Amino acid sequence: MKPITNAPHMRRQQGLTLIELMVALAIVGLLSAVVYPRYQNYVSQARRVDAQTQLLSAQQWMERLYNESYDYAKSAEGQDVSSLLALQAFKSSPRAGEGLKAYDISVTVAAPNPSQTFLLTAKRAALGPAATDACGDFTLDHQGVRGLVNNTKSLAECWK
Repeated sequence: MKPITNAPHMRRQQGLTLIELMVALAIVGLLSAVVYPRYQNYVSQARRVDAQTQLLSAQQWMERLYNESYDYAKSAEGQDVSSLLALQAFKSSPRAGEGLKAYDISVTVAAPNPSQTFLLTAKRAALGPAATDACGDFTLDHQGVRGLVNNTKSLAECWK
C-alpha cells in the first residue's frame, strides 16, 4: 500500500492566499489612513512651536537692544534693527541648517512711536512646509501680546 502523502488535501501550504494578502493590505491601509494625518498634525504643531520659540528669542534680543540704545528702531551705534535682525540665528524657523525653512522672522517698528514699539512676525515661507498651515503667521509685540495673521484657527489653538 502506498502512502497518501501526495494527496491534494495533505499538501503543505507554501505562501499566502489572495484573501490573506487582501486582509493584510486592508489593515495597512486603514492604519495609514488614521495614523498619517495624526503624524502630519504633530509635525505641523512642532513647526509652530519652533516658530514661537524663535519669536520669543527675537523679543528678548529686542529688549536687550532697547536696554543698550533706549530705542527699538536702531542700535546704540545707529544701525537699523531690521538689518541687524537679518544677521541673527533666529531670523528663520527652524534655524539655518536645521531643516527646510518654514517661517521667516521680521520686525516692524512703526507709528505712533517707532522708538518705543515693535511688532515681530513669523511669516510662513511661500514654498516652505508650513505654507498652508491653518494657524497662519504669528505675531508678538513689545508688550508680549501674541497674535495671528491670515489664520483660520483660533489663537488658543495655535499659541500653545
